[in-house]
Amino acid sequence: MFDFLKGFRTVFCSELNFTFQKKTLSTYIIFTFFFVLTLYGISAQEYGSMQPRISLGELGFGLEAKEGPLIDIFVFLASFVVSGLEAFDTGGLPRVVMPVNIGLTLFILFPVFQGIKTSSALAVRLCASSLARERESRTLYQLTASPQPRGFIYLGKFFGAFSAVFPIMLLVYGGSFWLLNKTFLPYINGGNANLLSLRVLMVCAVTSFLFATIAMLISTLTSNEENAVNHGTQILKAMGSLTVLWLLLPGLPNMEESTLKILECVTLLSPFTLDLLALYEEKLFAMYILIQIGVAVLLLCFGMAVFAKQDIDY
Repeated sequence: MFDFLKGFRTVFCSELNFTFQKKTLSTYIIFTFFFVLTLYGISAQEYGSMQPRISLGELGFGLEAKEGPLIDIFVFLASFVVSGLEAFDTGGLPRVVMPVNIGLTLFILFPVFQGIKTSSALAVRLCASSLARERESRTLYQLTASPQPRGFIYLGKFFGAFSAVFPIMLLVYGGSFWLLNKTFLPYINGGNANLLSLRVLMVCAVTSFLFATIAMLISTLTSNEENAVNHGTQILKAMGSLTVLWLLLPGLPNMEESTLKILECVTLLSPFTLDLLALYEEKLFAMYILIQIGVAVLLLCFGMAVFAKQDIDY
């Protein structure tokens, strides 16, 4: 057993060395820049308990019965425009006081969602190329010809590639903890602020892990590294598109309720949609996280079983 664990460590370290390359480091730098910039932009706003100066009915867009993150932001922006026009009429300047719920919505939709997508995209790129790269370069045969069980090889390659996502997850957690406690602590309970930052960390970790297992399975079934990465990226883009559709659903005009319900069910196939729901609704958090964990474990076990039965050509 010790020899097997030693072999697992060898495979893990070898894959880890490959993952931390220039392209991965550039991903860290670019993400850190935009993530910090977004956090600063949100923290620099003035927050209060200001109520919207205008209702959905007054806007006249047929959104009276609609609700959702983008609807709330839309109402706030419309109210700000009305307040600004009134201030200009009296010779003053508009004062921007953002409601706390709008600030938290922007926090979830931008820096948090940006972190989840970036960590998932990095996990997909690295895990999708893992086995496919070895197969394309004809080195997978030597690896599988060793006494090491294929399950240990699969897990070593998987966790070696997935570990590159950890710095992004820690940055997302640290940034969330800082923003929530620095900016929103006067408006929400301190314990809840700390709990929300932990929920953000868990959502980012679980979703990245799920996409990593999908990408690893693709890598197992694909003989070309570029094709494997492209397939994984297309799945990631499709899931992102479903989540954008979920955000836009409340604002779609002239849609029958039955059609909206069907579209809403389809958008729930995206892990990103489940993430936003889990962060918005605390009571749904455990259910949606457990769903993603269950699917990820099944995909990981299935990928190991497929890899164990494959014929590896020299």
